[in-house]
Amino acid sequence: MAGRSVGGGFIPVPELRRKDADLSLFFLAFNNIAYPAPVDDLFFTSHRWENTSITGKGLYYGDKIASVMGCIDQHQICNPNGQNGPRCTALDASGVTHLHEPDRLGFSDLQSNISFIIESLILNTDLARSTGGHGAGSLVAQRTVYDGVNVPLPSNQWHIEVGNWFNIALAGLQHAVVQYATGPPDGQYRPQNRLDTKVFKRLYDNTCSLQKVRQFGSAQGYVTFSFLGLMIIIGVGGLVIVSSLLLEFAVSRPKKGWLGAERRAAWVRQEQFTTWKKSRQEGLELRSTAETMIIHETTTGEKVATPSSENDRIERA
Repeated sequence: MAGRSVGGGFIPVPELRRKDADLSLFFLAFNNIAYPAPVDDLFFTSHRWENTSITGKGLYYGDKIASVMGCIDQHQICNPNGQNGPRCTALDASGVTHLHEPDRLGFSDLQSNISFIIESLILNTDLARSTGGHGAGSLVAQRTVYDGVNVPLPSNQWHIEVGNWFNIALAGLQHAVVQYATGPPDGQYRPQNRLDTKVFKRLYDNTCSLQKVRQFGSAQGYVTFSFLGLMIIIGVGGLVIVSSLLLEFAVSRPKKGWLGAERRAAWVRQEQFTTWKKSRQEGLELRSTAETMIIHETTTGEKVATPSSENDRIERA
């Protein structure tokens, strides 16, 4: 028995009443999930064999209706650069370690502020919140269930499940630290909503401008670019534009002098000579064609001119 209910609350047994840790109890309902082989894992224990028509062979079902697993979260803050070597606080529950760490660890004011922020963010990233709202979706074993049958599970499946929950908690902590610098979405917890006390004001002033985070998209209103690259693009592009303008000016300038006028006159004369030569050539071709035409009289009395070769003109003559 884990505890008893009193007045709508829960009082755990002495073995579960830990003041130096955060306790979470996880209940697993087997929901008639079957396995093709026995499962020796303590959390998913299944040895009850039944003959079924699902696969044509017998399957193994959970030994109980539900199983329970208790987990504790403990936190510790360390200073690896202490005067006498690394120094750490004792493993304790969340929200407690920062109360006595400044004097014991030799932190500076800035280090104390940062440790306080991390410890405050950890309050929302324990194992219970890693699984809250996800139900069976928080289980790694659930990913291989199909039509009420799961694959055989290893004997350390509960290690895999707890490790996955811990990874989710670490990801939540990373997200919370980044969100402290960028601010949460939807306009929540803006500077005007923060606690206006001397302690928290000093905390915000010492930490809010110290983080460098990567921002995606244009929603945040910031764009990262290389100033040197931008200057190179502007310089090279400007040089190409100026060179193009100067080259065009240098090429077109001689056309406006006496040399340009003389060349234009030569071009005109050349064009006129070419046109006259072409016209004369066309006239010669027309005359040559006319000389080779012979007029024939058809049976209807019409006269038709047809081209003839030189031999034909000699014979007719």
